[in-house]
Amino acid sequence: MLVYDKIHKTNFYNNEARNLFQNLKSRVDEESYLTDYYSIRFKKRSENVTLSYQDIQLIKKFDNKLYAKSLRLLTKGFISKKVPLYQQSYNLKTEKFTTKNINMAQCLLTMEHLAEVRKLPVASQKWLQKKVELNQLYNIYSRKGKAVDRNQSASNYALAALIGRTTSNEKLYRSAIKSLIAFQVSDTSSKIYGSFGDKKTNQVYSFNELLALLALSNIKTAEFDY
Repeated sequence: MLVYDKIHKTNFYNNEARNLFQNLKSRVDEESYLTDYYSIRFKKRSENVTLSYQDIQLIKKFDNKLYAKSLRLLTKGFISKKVPLYQQSYNLKTEKFTTKNINMAQCLLTMEHLAEVRKLPVASQKWLQKKVELNQLYNIYSRKGKAVDRNQSASNYALAALIGRTTSNEKLYRSAIKSLIAFQVSDTSSKIYGSFGDKKTNQVYSFNELLALLALSNIKTAEFDY
């Protein structure tokens, strides 16, 4: 809604977006954190705060106090300079992070959110660029930085490309796009020709497709700065 208003220079949706945010916040806000969900059935909010859900650039538009706390949590979720990746979830009851293994898609979303407000550490950017250039951006890593699941996905490289674009890192962007294109179905006889799905099963996932579209588009990062 905010992007629409910005691109078209209108004010049609700003108030509606703000109201939707405030209504959601009233349900999921716990200790000034946006928890994962609110259960209508049990009338109870989640005890977990998933870091990749914290779109801090958007949160800042609506609530500076919430932004500051969300940013501190994401910063606290940085594992180490040796493993410059991010925790997956924080439990408000135990006051501890609950990450066993690092889901790379979620970690990259967290990194992109930080990059959007210029808070992504250089160490994380260098780690990502190295993995992309080696074509070794695997799906799951241990907290020690070891690959647990060596499968790869189009969405991860699309996210890496978006991070490259956001940080004005042309080398990272181009390397990630090259790897992303390798996932595209090039067989013209395939039912899913042109997609980023599995040509053997004809399965296509919207997460891969939509992120690929964003990465390959000519949309400027500035258009998402609200």
